[in-house]
Amino acid sequence: MVTHIAISGGVLLATGRPADAVAHFREAVHQLPNEPGVLYGLPQALQEAGDAAHQEECGDLLRKIIEGFPDHPVAEMARADQTRLAHDVLRSRTTGLRMDVVTYIVDALRRFAAMSKEDVGQMTLEIATLGQSGLEINNPQCSYRIKSAPGEEFTGLQLLSMMHAGVRQFQKDAETGADFDAEYAMALSMTDDRMEGAA
Repeated sequence: MVTHIAISGGVLLATGRPADAVAHFREAVHQLPNEPGVLYGLPQALQEAGDAAHQEECGDLLRKIIEGFPDHPVAEMARADQTRLAHDVLRSRTTGLRMDVVTYIVDALRRFAAMSKEDVGQMTLEIATLGQSGLEINNPQCSYRIKSAPGEEFTGLQLLSMMHAGVRQFQKDAETGADFDAEYAMALSMTDDRMEGAA
């Protein structure tokens, strides 16, 4: 019965009826709360339906999959969705430039100016690798450490800003997973400590 309900939800989702799929996946999750494939269907349907009121619920379900079933194939998709959802929440809270991000990028550019390009690349790669497990970019109480900056702690948003700036040292139009190009441009205009080719 649950399998049938979940399959019906999947069919509705695949045929462009995510709002109808939500009810099916809710019932499936109610009956099989520990099945990762079923759990993943509900946040997927909610996001496809564009239901911003349920962003927190989506985040909770994705986190349950990632933490409870880290080796399950659906966990990787949940991580990607978690990152995308965090970015949507980040942007929905503001209009225009994020001045905190500008400040973080200015700090990153000044840090990079004192480093070799190889070390900048290594730091950027380390942050990107850490980010694959999911950074809590909307939780300033959550902090992270990286080997490239021993003894320091960073918020998820700081690391994401630093990674964006690091990628831009090498490629001007590479996808970073963060829509921070406007903030990056302002940060460049605010500091003379630019690495060669950063502009």
